[in-house]
Amino acid sequence: DIALNIDPGPVHFNFPFEKPFEPDTFTDNIDENFFEKVKNTIKDISKKKSVSFSFDSSIKKFSDTLNEKRKGIIICGFINYGKEFQKALINFSEKFGYPIFADGASGLRYSTKAQKNIIVNYNTLIRSELFSQKYDPEIIFLVGGAPTSNQLQDFIKKSRAEKIIINEFGDKNDPTLTAKKILNVNPVSFFYSLKPNKIKPDNDWVNNLIHLDKIVGDFKKSFFQNINYSFESLVVNDLIELLPNKCNLMISNSLPIRDVDFFSECSTKEIKLFTNRGASGIDGINSTALGIASVSKELTYLLTGDLAFYHDLTGLHNSIIFNIPLTVILINNSGGGIFYSLPVSRFGKIFRQNFLTPLKLDFRKIVKAFGGIYYIATERKKLKEALRQSANNKRLNVIEIKTDAKLSSRYRSLFWQSATKEVDRYINDHQS
Repeated sequence: DIALNIDPGPVHFNFPFEKPFEPDTFTDNIDENFFEKVKNTIKDISKKKSVSFSFDSSIKKFSDTLNEKRKGIIICGFINYGKEFQKALINFSEKFGYPIFADGASGLRYSTKAQKNIIVNYNTLIRSELFSQKYDPEIIFLVGGAPTSNQLQDFIKKSRAEKIIINEFGDKNDPTLTAKKILNVNPVSFFYSLKPNKIKPDNDWVNNLIHLDKIVGDFKKSFFQNINYSFESLVVNDLIELLPNKCNLMISNSLPIRDVDFFSECSTKEIKLFTNRGASGIDGINSTALGIASVSKELTYLLTGDLAFYHDLTGLHNSIIFNIPLTVILINNSGGGIFYSLPVSRFGKIFRQNFLTPLKLDFRKIVKAFGGIYYIATERKKLKEALRQSANNKRLNVIEIKTDAKLSSRYRSLFWQSATKEVDRYINDHQS
């Protein structure tokens, strides 16, 4: 009834087996009661553990509770947030002094509206043990889909904060399984209705987090200065800066969405973000982007990797049949680059044979076969020029950027190690 009527959408059962990536792990043993548990889960699927929120009786009581918890954060995962939600969220954040951890897939980083209190470099901050200890909040609001970042999920799981999910349909978008309360309420109405009492927000709390976010952002700029496009995260950072105002950006799964989450800063440009988060993986990425472009009056861009691009190659035929303009930023890291960040990468030959998927394709010829215009960019200047030219071509455009997945993985690790030292230094120098 829920999937068909109340909150229409597919039902996805997640069976949490251990990941059988490394040769020294296995998942051959299954508890004999496993399938009985699955059967019981199906029977109880409609029993949702949520709290129906009555504004008349509960809003003042909840406001009083929040006023006792002056150190809070709001974590916004992926979802198509409307402008009214953004207004309500910023309004609530400023009144209570709760900063917003805006997931790269949330789209909340890119808007002409006020972006005060939005934290984008939390993936670096939470890698600091000192930060996690000193800035463990008293309350965490979870809004939208599950966070892209596994590190953020670990932070949520380890936090001693009270965790509350705000979801109109009572969906438990919490992979950590540590949120004990779900408020079955419209987020816009919820955030607009809560009002602080005479107690002022903890300005030190929110201002310190904003300052720490800026420290990481400034360090990131200096870190990127002496690195070229072999580092794919730099491409992502530059792309957000170079895209035109009022455009659509479809982001592929795997590394692209993670690099956006890890490294993109706020922008005053109106960039409408789209993702296929969830069970779909890299299926249908090209087709989704073309579908967006076909119904939008704004320019549409797709940020994708070579494997995802190849996986839905035939979807590009729709660009020819229906005359759909689309610009693809194709990061070619020879396939499977995301696996360099996983423990399985230490297994040498096994890793190369079973996880890396070098395609060895000439994308120039493939793009031309689909009637598209091909570009190759090796630096920011060439990417900027290719984006400028593609904006005037009402057809398929593909900008290929060849990167080094192994080197990129090392650069990410080096960045986080260096940036967390800057975070620790600031915290140690300003211990209260």
